[in-house]
Amino acid sequence: MNAYPQTIKFPKLRRLGRRVSALIVLLQKSPYIQFLLPEAKLLSSVATMDAVKMTIATVAGLGAFDSVSGATEVVQISPNNGSDTVSSDTDVSLTFVFQAIGISGHRVDHFSVTGTLPPGLTLNPGVENRSFGSISGTPTQAGTYSDIKIQAWRSAGDSGDYAEGTFSIVVAAPAGAATITQQPASITINSGETTSLDVSADGTPPFTYQWYQGASGVDTTPVGNDSSSFTTPALSATTSYWVKVSNAANPSGDNSNNATVTVVDLFETWRTNYYTTQELADPLVSAPTADSDKDGVNNQNEYIFGTSPITSNVQLTPNVSMDETHVNISFTTVIASGVGYEGKTRHYAIEVSDDLQQSGDWPVLQGYSDITATGLTVNAQVPINTDPKKFYRVRSWLTP
Repeated sequence: MNAYPQTIKFPKLRRLGRRVSALIVLLQKSPYIQFLLPEAKLLSSVATMDAVKMTIATVAGLGAFDSVSGATEVVQISPNNGSDTVSSDTDVSLTFVFQAIGISGHRVDHFSVTGTLPPGLTLNPGVENRSFGSISGTPTQAGTYSDIKIQAWRSAGDSGDYAEGTFSIVVAAPAGAATITQQPASITINSGETTSLDVSADGTPPFTYQWYQGASGVDTTPVGNDSSSFTTPALSATTSYWVKVSNAANPSGDNSNNATVTVVDLFETWRTNYYTTQELADPLVSAPTADSDKDGVNNQNEYIFGTSPITSNVQLTPNVSMDETHVNISFTTVIASGVGYEGKTRHYAIEVSDDLQQSGDWPVLQGYSDITATGLTVNAQVPINTDPKKFYRVRSWLTP
């Protein structure tokens, strides 16, 4: 970089004392900047730096390289000298330069960053001129990213003495940019249910919505349609979703927070009401296919019918009788209630077949295809026809 053609003198500089060096850089209203110290040559290597935002900065030597002393810290040099806030805009190049001060001539081995940087920004590896580091890139996501801690380490492996500073990076969206104003909310549902997630945005329409399954920012599993509302499929496990909202003024989009759909397995809740901790750990006793009461009905079907898995049940068998003209079938419905049945409804159907060995679904008896449990007794009368070989059974299921 060319030096500014004029000669500038600092006759009073010596009065500052040896513990404070000269000015790093003098900002001029021209494309030329005169570097007064070799240390400041770092700044000339930052091609993306907005020179207009550069301010006068000083190098100070204030004590040992030890955070306990209170004399060492990491301070912002650019774009906002001395501030703990870094301001930027989406899709605009940013270089954030910082310096470890008060390190008494020691060299910084490396910098580390904890906290979440805005997407698009990265910590540049290496250290310039003993104490300078930088974060650069093009932020793509508007928002306030707080409690970003930068630590300057004297030794490798994040060990030994260090200096640190805490900053917030505020990334502003351009005028009219799509910005999420209401995040999709997390919700708890029962296993096998669906739910709807909604998002609201501000800015200049039209908006484009893209929903994803997984952690916010991970776009490998797109789901749903271009809509502010997304209906999940029937879920059997806890699942997270998020949405990106974009428009012409914000083509990179605004990412929502995660909305976690927590799925409760009601069968698991139900069986804890019957079995001890030791029994729950034994699949031969409490697994869905186990039959701990030896009544020929496994635990999964006991749950569906609403009967006890630890007491042999005879009420599962419907009452069947005959007279001269009819076959009479009766059974008492059981309302789905209690532990493990929250939000559930129990249904029944009477099925009939000519073949007891028929596999799969049997035909339903007309008029008895979907009986909602009310706690009352169902009585079905079936006329006797010329074919005496008929088999009947009662099927039950839960919704949702």
